[in-house]
Amino acid sequence: MAILWAAPAEAALFSAYNAAIHERFSSGTTSNPTFLLNGFDLSGVAFDTTPGTIDARGAALISQQHVLGAWHFRPSTVNFVGTDGVVRSYAVESWTRLTTGGINSDVAIGRLASEVTNVNPLPIAIGADSAFIGHELYAFGQSNQAGRNIIDAIGTLYLNGDPSDNPTVVTAYDFDNPSNGGTGGVGDDEIGLVGGDSGYQSLIVSDGQLALLGAHFAVSETPNYEVNYTSFSSFARDYVDQINTIVTGDGQSLSFVVVPEPASMAIFAGAAGLLLARRRR
Repeated sequence: MAILWAAPAEAALFSAYNAAIHERFSSGTTSNPTFLLNGFDLSGVAFDTTPGTIDARGAALISQQHVLGAWHFRPSTVNFVGTDGVVRSYAVESWTRLTTGGINSDVAIGRLASEVTNVNPLPIAIGADSAFIGHELYAFGQSNQAGRNIIDAIGTLYLNGDPSDNPTVVTAYDFDNPSNGGTGGVGDDEIGLVGGDSGYQSLIVSDGQLALLGAHFAVSETPNYEVNYTSFSSFARDYVDQINTIVTGDGQSLSFVVVPEPASMAIFAGAAGLLLARRRR
């Protein structure tokens, strides 16, 4: 399986794109009342200013002064729509790259030049693997769009088939829809990541609470995005200790949402297996 990680390109792919459902904003930064995540506090979800530019790269606020993003596509500035509807931009003064087994991963924590105002951090989703596999997620892409998918597996993604090349613990989710023969999808809202979506957010709702899963990392490369392929987002849960050390060192704190295990646990075959891949350079 080849891996293509996100460089600027087109917006995310949907099974059946519908602006009334999949666009965060109806115009400018005016909230769309029929957006699929309408009703949740999205102030901590950074938004695009000009898609494809360095300041449009994604990140999610996790403390009053820290964001989580993708190391390979990290922004120098993050932009939020505050709870008061006011747009606020913050410079990212430094980034810290987290590690997997002591080796550099693609997970990065940015420190903002100042604390945010009227912008609420997202809690980090934690829990056992079995609580996440088969659970629905929400994925944001560039251009302020979002859709849904199902977590198919959790594992460590290597690039170039090399355990020393950006090993990152990820959630993996296939692009399934009737037109490409995929099964187990979520219908018209089914989303698959494409180039340019790196760093944007994967989220989960548990017991009515919106929480952060991680940042988009890569997609499996296929000749045509219309066929089945897999998207990968970093899994923040596995980096909580490292994140907490950084955040508390700056006098800030994290919050969490515990995702409970399903009443009837099903073991996902191969879920703990390693996902080996290579990157197109």
